[in-house]
Amino acid sequence: MTRMTRLLWGAVAAALCAGALTPLTGLAPTAAHAADPAAALLADFSFESGTTTFDGGGARATTTGTAALVDGPTGRAAKLGSAFWVNVTKKDGTPLLAGLDDATISYDSKPDASGNTGWTVFAARSAATQTYAQEHYLGFLDKTTGVTVERYDNAGSRVTTGNLSVSAANTAWKHVDLVLSGATARMYVDQKLVATSTAGKALSTILGSSGGMLQVGKANWGSGEYFSGLLDNLRVYGRALTPAELGVASAPSDPAAALAIPARITGDLPSSVLGKTVTWSATGAGADLVGADGSVTRPASGPVGCR
Repeated sequence: MTRMTRLLWGAVAAALCAGALTPLTGLAPTAAHAADPAAALLADFSFESGTTTFDGGGARATTTGTAALVDGPTGRAAKLGSAFWVNVTKKDGTPLLAGLDDATISYDSKPDASGNTGWTVFAARSAATQTYAQEHYLGFLDKTTGVTVERYDNAGSRVTTGNLSVSAANTAWKHVDLVLSGATARMYVDQKLVATSTAGKALSTILGSSGGMLQVGKANWGSGEYFSGLLDNLRVYGRALTPAELGVASAPSDPAAALAIPARITGDLPSSVLGKTVTWSATGAGADLVGADGSVTRPASGPVGCR
């Protein structure tokens, strides 16, 4: 596309490829997603009360160890660690995630700075101990240094193409959403898209025909690896929620609109838009004043026009 604007000393044209600027804002809404997200809610754990079990609407969390609840951002929160984690199933005891390829997993977390391996949510084909290069699980590693989601269905070598990761120091409470749609996964932190993978295994493939198992606070590596910290408002939906349903602010998808160059400006032009590099070109009397990276050299005097 071509973008024209008039500077205080001229006007420039942006040489952009509109197709290259499509942002990864999330899964597009479809007619099937017109219903309220609550209709797709499989589990909803606020951890307001409970000891041996926790009520999650259509799901139940069964305590291993001794339950510990403390003050959180919206009431009480679960203080997880090696002494307290939970198994999650449907109310009838069957696997919560069985048969799903589209799902959304959401929670609030405040991980400890030390002693935390990071496993907030761990869904595996079975409760057996995992073996390197033979892993079959979806797991979250949530630490004060960032969040990683691993998706494995391995058979002799470790294939990491389905994994997602973001590095960001954060010792405060944050909100995490993972949206799964077949091979595609998108991770959001505090309603911002931070990672995308389109090359993972579908959830039903990872978990197998049995539907596997779901643990919160523990992964089955060795004798056990644990999340140490606070977790609250854990929700699991049986479909891929849209960005709007997650509360993600809309991002401009039109490059011209995203550039938002005013008619008269007095500084350099943007070198990137929508996460993509912008290459600038210009014609006319002031063309040599505009660099390809958007840098602008002021003319000796008066305005200079260019396109």
